Amino acid sequence: MADEVYDFIVVGAGPSGCVVAGRLSAHSPARVLVLEAGGTGSGPLYRVPAAAALSMSRPASNWNYRTEPVPGLGGRRLPWLAGRVLGGGGSINGLMFLRGGRHDFDRWRDEAGCPGWGFDDVLPYFRRFEGSVRKGDPWHGTEGPIATSPALPLLPISDLFLEAAQEAGLPLVDDLNAGMAEGAGLFDIMAAAGQRSRPDRAYLSTRLQGRERAGSLEVRTRTRVLRVDVAGGRACGVTYLHRGRVVRARAETEVILAAGAINTPQLLMLSGIGPAGELRACSIAPVLDLPEVGRNLQNHTACFLDYACSPDVTARRFMHPARATGAGLAYMMRRDGILAQAPCQAGAILRADPLEPGADTQIILGPGIPRGGSGAFAALPGQGGFRLMVNHGRPASRGRMRLRSSSPLDPPLIEPGYFSEASDISALRAGMIRAREIAGAGPLARVIDRPLSEAASISASSDPEALIRRTAVNHFHPVGTCRMGMDEGAVVDTNLRLRGLEGLRIADTSAAPLLVNGNTCATALMLGERAAALILGEEEEGGF
Repeated sequence: MADEVYDFIVVGAGPSGCVVAGRLSAHSPARVLVLEAGGTGSGPLYRVPAAAALSMSRPASNWNYRTEPVPGLGGRRLPWLAGRVLGGGGSINGLMFLRGGRHDFDRWRDEAGCPGWGFDDVLPYFRRFEGSVRKGDPWHGTEGPIATSPALPLLPISDLFLEAAQEAGLPLVDDLNAGMAEGAGLFDIMAAAGQRSRPDRAYLSTRLQGRERAGSLEVRTRTRVLRVDVAGGRACGVTYLHRGRVVRARAETEVILAAGAINTPQLLMLSGIGPAGELRACSIAPVLDLPEVGRNLQNHTACFLDYACSPDVTARRFMHPARATGAGLAYMMRRDGILAQAPCQAGAILRADPLEPGADTQIILGPGIPRGGSGAFAALPGQGGFRLMVNHGRPASRGRMRLRSSSPLDPPLIEPGYFSEASDISALRAGMIRAREIAGAGPLARVIDRPLSEAASISASSDPEALIRRTAVNHFHPVGTCRMGMDEGAVVDTNLRLRGLEGLRIADTSAAPLLVNGNTCATALMLGERAAALILGEEEEGGF
């Protein structure tokens, strides 16, 4: 017998899990249980936008995974950050709201075989969660619970970057989400009134957009889900560990997995759902043979171009005691100033491959040089510095995650497969060339003293492929490990239901069939909104 009974059980309180749980409990009389492995994430690190440089690598709110040695990177192992806190990555990420372009999602429909998931199909669900200060345009929602606003260029380096990008041939645009193929501009950020817009506070609070909940919502933190319970061809609940006690909870309607692109397939495999041979090798009896669970892993790779320049134009200016004090007072008294902004305010989207119909590369301006992994801006002797982060947006390479053992407490094996396809090297190289053109344009060239990284100083005679394999890193935007589709290999169908088992749905980025040239927190929120609409049967009525 189950210890607890609910209508819906949501595993994971990251962006998509918060959306699903919040919508289900607000718009139906359902009893909803949310299980989150992390804590609540209280304190200024999770509220102050500029503190994202510290919160994203904080061990207490992170799964702290590492990849296996990556052959394409010369055997290097990379850190793999994933939120373990209420709100998930939405509580610790860099706050950038860049959802990806029309071509990104039309590929879901046309290349991945997911009818109903093209750009025009998903845009209403992006608009549904967004509460943008931009009014009266077709690209943004204004009534949703996640506040977004354009960043403010409070550092001279941001203006210099935009001027240089324009001189290098990129158009300056007011909105990087407005459907252009290329452009440079200020990012929208998931913050307003000087505070991060967290998914848990937006969706799991007592009221949702001023609406009393029709059902009940229980959120349980510091809880480790051990398996999905299956009986008679149906997911009937979960077994989890909480405060040293093993608990069985029954779901009378559905179990919804929203634990992320690594933990969701891991939980399926621990439950006997996945590649049967791999499960048996870990002494797990297969319940359902789904060979692609854990496969199709995609993530963004990046190279950093670092430059030393005048200290007065970068974030280093705030290392001066008087300016640091002024920034702190401005934030405490008015919730504005540099601390009310995301760490990165400006950037560009562009086509490294000129034949691409849409942007396939992102360049992010880092207004300072990080010191180690702390995120604090390094004090160079007598000068400041900035970073151009060149991010390959649509990789062709595929990796996978596997179980390390049958123990739910063992971290999974993450094999990202970077640069197994040569086209990814070529695309990243082309993006770096475009970034160097921006750095070489007059507005930036006039303040640059010297390159600080090998990628910034590489000569035409150097070996760019060796450089990329030696220095590339990953962003933390994994997708695809439970991919959606209509073919027999797909893990979930286009209604996000697990193929071959009733009562189980996946609502996170593991279901995304292809990676987008953007920041995947927005994709996760969209998937959560669409999953809720599918469950509630409210797609045709135009939503909430």
